[in-house]
Amino acid sequence: MQADRGIQRLHHHLGHASYAVYILHIPLVQLIVGMNVVILKIDPVATRPFSGLLLAAVILLLSSTITRYFDEPVRRYLVERYRSRHRLAVQEEGASGLDRGPR
Repeated sequence: MQADRGIQRLHHHLGHASYAVYILHIPLVQLIVGMNVVILKIDPVATRPFSGLLLAAVILLLSSTITRYFDEPVRRYLVERYRSRHRLAVQEEGASGLDRGPR
């Protein structure tokens, strides 16, 4: 049972960070492969299995970090801002006496 719960948490975490993975994977692949070829003079094909695993780990770590410290706070802020504006609009509508009936 404990392993199932751990796998569920892992899947939830990966699903939550999936948008950041989607956004970051191509730029990071291009950056790292370009850096390996131009600066380090390493052939990416020669180091394929290791560089791919390292790249996947970097993408997952960076995606999780960006999701936790950027995406979630911005999303919370925008949702709260929308809700407060919506509440204000509803209050103003009620105060003006222009009840439009059910929506």
